[in-house]
Amino acid sequence: MSRKAFFRAGWVLMTLAAVGVALLWMTVGGARRIFLIGETTAAHHQIELACESCHTAPVFAAAATAEQALNKACRNCHEDELAEADDSHPRKMFRNPRMAVYWDKLDARLCTTCHA
Repeated sequence: MSRKAFFRAGWVLMTLAAVGVALLWMTVGGARRIFLIGETTAAHHQIELACESCHTAPVFAAAATAEQALNKACRNCHEDELAEADDSHPRKMFRNPRMAVYWDKLDARLCTTCHA
């Protein structure tokens, strides 16, 4: 193995090791703040670093699957509150087949359509 190839292989191995350590530090070590895309709402500040509370889909799931799982997590936490508050926009109202023409434009069956 030439000296140049040896140094190149060493550089690649050190880079991969550094990336691995950084990923472990962020996911296992709890340094997740860098993943936040903005300020967390006041109501969710207590779980802002517990990503798995809302993001329950498998890691490499399709976008639609991840969105469905995220919305299911919203309903799991807030369903009782919505029922107690006599929710004026229950999910079942938007699942009506007559609303299907609007689902491509504004899918109100999903919490995240309006509640970011």
